[in-house]
Amino acid sequence: RPIHGLEGFRGGSLGNSDWTQYSQLKEQQAEIMVRKKAYLEQIRENSLKQIENNPELYAFAVAGGKTAFKDNCATCHGTGGAGGAGYPNLNDDDWLWGGSVDAIYETIKYGIRGSHDDTRFAQMPAFAQMLSKEQIQSVAAYVHSLSEFGESPQEGAALYQEHCASCHGVDAKGGREFSISKIW
Repeated sequence: RPIHGLEGFRGGSLGNSDWTQYSQLKEQQAEIMVRKKAYLEQIRENSLKQIENNPELYAFAVAGGKTAFKDNCATCHGTGGAGGAGYPNLNDDDWLWGGSVDAIYETIKYGIRGSHDDTRFAQMPAFAQMLSKEQIQSVAAYVHSLSEFGESPQEGAALYQEHCASCHGVDAKGGREFSISKIW
């Protein structure tokens, strides 16, 4: 009920049948909460595929996901998903763990380097104790030449074969756990 003397202040004036903008807002918010609850129940009860195939439910999930992304993921991956130094770009088709909804779900659910049995691990060891600064630069130049189609430094190629090929593959294409192309 509006405060006496403030009728008309910020929508608080009484209309027919004690109607105010505040009471209208309260009714609309209650309706939104009922709809939201119904959608959330459907999301809990349906598979990802079923959600994708239901345009209305999918739109609700995407809207909620956008908010959750901004709250939980944007700090590392950027508000637009373009990533940053050390964090993957989520806007391209080059997905380390797979770009399907199911694969992304698994990554979000179990994380990277977490404590769950199904977590994903991707951690390359440091080579500073094994290679000199110049050797590391040579390997980096070689790896970069793979994506630039430039001239491959011979020393870098040899060091790559000796120290990197066992995980990333002789041709540097590796599996999804080790692909060098995922970092460029």
